[in-house]
Amino acid sequence: MTRIQQALCWAAVLILLATGSALGLVERDTAQVLFIVLPVVAWMNISGRGCACLPQDGQRA
Repeated sequence: MTRIQQALCWAAVLILLATGSALGLVERDTAQVLFIVLPVVAWMNISGRGCACLPQDGQRA
């Protein structure tokens, strides 16, 4: 999957979360936490870097 396709999938997740929260399918507190956490997870997924704390193959820590 290209980065654009990954970003579109994450955008769809956020839109569905907002819709679910507005309709009462997702609790407000849960939605607030997910709106903070999901963009961070999406950035890590789309950038392909994974956990920045761990050295990659051939790189120093």
